[in-house]
Amino acid sequence: MIQSDLDLFDPQPQRLASHTVLLPGFALAVIEPLLDALRPVLRAAPFRHMKTPGGLNMAVALTNCGALGWVSDAKGYRYSPTDPVSG
Repeated sequence: MIQSDLDLFDPQPQRLASHTVLLPGFALAVIEPLLDALRPVLRAAPFRHMKTPGGLNMAVALTNCGALGWVSDAKGYRYSPTDPVSG
């Protein structure tokens, strides 16, 4: 069961569901090194708004790297080894 009274501003760990815990602020001490490590990945695979199978732009921007990425286009939603736009 998912917690309905979630407080994103509470600094204490919060159980979201079975085996799932929100750790607010956990990575704040390493945010700059984390962003520095992500920048080359984001330059190679920038965030973009995928298209839904119906042709609409998705509200959330996504990026993918690695062997498979989650994609969406006229063919549907799926994991793919290639990006439908960049090939």
